[in-house]
Parts: sequence; structure tokens; C-alpha cells
Amino acid sequence: MTDSNKESSGRFHEKLSESIDLGLSAKELVEKIVRAALEAEFGGGFTRSKGFDKMVGTIADVMVANPDLRRQSLSIASSYIGKKIQVTRPSPVPPQSLKNKGLKQ
Repeated sequence: MTDSNKESSGRFHEKLSESIDLGLSAKELVEKIVRAALEAEFGGGFTRSKGFDKMVGTIADVMVANPDLRRQSLSIASSYIGKKIQVTRPSPVPPQSLKNKGLKQ
């Protein structure tokens, strides 16, 4: 992977991590993926061009309608949502540490 590809990949991961959320519909999740990919590859100026939102919507419609692309896209979204949930949840207290503090499990 070249340095340019690494940068693009990093921007994609960062953008998707920021924008993805559990409450989004399948189409909204796919739109977030498409938007993050295009922005990472072509930059923020491209995403502000006229017709960009319509293009993202059209691509997302095709991806959601195609069973294989839908499954792959939702799998990507699921992995990002899972990571986000793990980061926001406090880690469970090991039972042994509860005993050391005189607390019941």
C-alpha cells in the first residue's frame, strides 16, 4: 500500500467512524459509506460540488437494491458500529476485583 493509499484509507476510516450511527436506515448507512469513500479519495471540495448529493443517493440506491452489495455495505457499517459501541461502553469489572472490594457479584 502506497503512502497515498494509506492516507486515503485513514481519512475513510476517520470519516466513517465520525458519521456512522446505530439509528440510521440501511440506505443512510450506505450513503455514509459512499460519502466517506468519495471524500477520502477526492477530497472535501469534490463533496461540495453541485450534484454530489444526488450522485451519492443514486449510488446508494443501487447498492441497497443489489443483495451482494447491500450485504457487504451493511457488514462494513456493522463493524464500525460495533467498534463505536465498544468504545462508548465501560469495560466490565472482573468478578475477582469485586471480591477484593467486598462486593457481591
